Amino acid sequence: MPEIAEARKYYARTHDIDGALQRFPRQMGSERALLSGLKKHPGNWLSAFGCIPRTMRLMFVHSYQSYMWNHAVSHRLQTYGVDKVVEGDLVYREDLQGAANSEGVESPPRSEKVEDISEEVAEEDAEIPDETVDVAREALSKVKYVTAEDVASKKYSIIDVVLPLPGSSVMYPKNSTADVYQELASKDSIDLTKCSHKVKDFSISHMTGGYRRIVQKPKNFDWKVIMYNDVTESLIESDLDVITKVSGEGKEKVPGSVGGGAFKALQLRFSLQTSSYATMAIRELLKTSTSVAFHKTLNEESEK
Repeated sequence: MPEIAEARKYYARTHDIDGALQRFPRQMGSERALLSGLKKHPGNWLSAFGCIPRTMRLMFVHSYQSYMWNHAVSHRLQTYGVDKVVEGDLVYREDLQGAANSEGVESPPRSEKVEDISEEVAEEDAEIPDETVDVAREALSKVKYVTAEDVASKKYSIIDVVLPLPGSSVMYPKNSTADVYQELASKDSIDLTKCSHKVKDFSISHMTGGYRRIVQKPKNFDWKVIMYNDVTESLIESDLDVITKVSGEGKEKVPGSVGGGAFKALQLRFSLQTSSYATMAIRELLKTSTSVAFHKTLNEESEK
């Protein structure tokens, strides 16, 4: 939004807190809280960050964990492929007993004094929500390293491979994928095994961490080809269509294929786990770009 960019430029140029607060829209809560904190604690950026709601501050750390995980997954798939498990991978299956080789990264002493910068009532240690990981905290011990014997026996598949969201209770792969975490952390002057400061809310090492599968298999997959004539007509039922149809109030024709239609569409139906995205599944299936620019060209082609 132009007004947001202008507000940021204004503060960078003038350092006028009151003027910047007047320019930032109300919905920019974090920016306004930070500026209000600087006004209350001049020059004290740590206290100013404490004025941002704690849930939002933790999202900054969670986002950085996801950033590292995304880069690690890209390296793993590009280096070792998507069709096999390799030695040093981490795997998780619910039937695994506590892994004997679960060597976690060194956890910081929990008795170590840490600083809480929040101006709110302190909460319990905030961890990654269970719905965003594939291994519940109580099952972290069921993650194990893949050995040469495991590879030879083909005991595990790519679906079983997980990678960690950095934290104090996770393991890192024993292959080159682990280097991605270390390189990214080193570039940002972060130590993954211990905290270099006393502010818990911005410390990865004071979070448990978690694991996500690098490949998710869609469930309830179904597809069909639809022929149609009107490029402005919806080819799927909306939630309202479904509700009105069930209640008997729906009078509109249910979207469907038109015999001899001039245009052809592929309709896909499937279910994905939380934190998995349909756009990425379609990209991998069709091997096409998900960029806005690419889809604009598709619109232009359909209008010719």
